[in-house]
Amino acid sequence: MAKLLLPGEIIAMDRQAADRLVAAGSGDGALLYLWLLSQGGVLTPSAARKALKWDDVRLGEAVAALKSLGLSDGAAAEEAPPPP
Repeated sequence: MAKLLLPGEIIAMDRQAADRLVAAGSGDGALLYLWLLSQGGVLTPSAARKALKWDDVRLGEAVAALKSLGLSDGAAAEEAPPPP
């Protein structure tokens, strides 16, 4: 049985963003954009890499795609340094 989506569990984007992503043909950009929407627009690289199962290069390319489309400024949140 399909899970019922409740308010607060739905992610939506505006039509202009969807049109830009489709026109660019960037699946990784689209997936990163959806992930960013689910995170309140905050890019935390380590969390994005873990959630999307990407390496640094792939994440960087997706961020660059979003920047080129005007859908992200590419700024990343500060991350705590790894424990010693």
